[in-house]
Amino acid sequence: MRKVVNFIFIITLSLFSAQVKSQGYYGIKLGPNISTIGNVPDAQPRISFHTGVFGFILLTDRLAIQPELLYSQKGYVIRDFPDLKYKYSYVMVNFLFKMDIAENTQAIIGPVLGGNLSAKFVDTINNTSEDVPLRFFDAGLSLGLSQTIHPLVFIEGKLNFSLSNIVPNVSPILQRYNNRVAQVSLGIRLKK
Repeated sequence: MRKVVNFIFIITLSLFSAQVKSQGYYGIKLGPNISTIGNVPDAQPRISFHTGVFGFILLTDRLAIQPELLYSQKGYVIRDFPDLKYKYSYVMVNFLFKMDIAENTQAIIGPVLGGNLSAKFVDTINNTSEDVPLRFFDAGLSLGLSQTIHPLVFIEGKLNFSLSNIVPNVSPILQRYNNRVAQVSLGIRLKK
């Protein structure tokens, strides 16, 4: 697992260093996650966060790519039992395309790739937690909008849909368990 995380980190660093030489910038971003899982009837959203770094590479006058390396918390809460939670932590590598659709507004679409760092079932009443088996790799699609509110600051709203079955030993034909995450991000440019 550590080799995969290191590989993802090296690829992302390579993209960031390449974009510094081209027309672009890099920065940091953070914000809340509202996550749940598909095909679990008693799943209620869990509120958590994401944070990380991003690059921005201008491809044309209206199209850019935004590679990201993020730490993201996901999971869900059991309905009627808010003290019972599934908490997942991921390192995410996103390759988002941003296209201008209006002044200071961009549409976002692109693949999201994740590696699971930890997965726990937590009971806060009894103060216990236990590991939960999840697949390491998660892949999906991100859709959203970005609004520049200052030359150095932007806000993004995205929906990330996992296309992978994250639970091992379950037939994807019979049952598919997918991460579903809504994110709001505040992005700050560090190099213009």
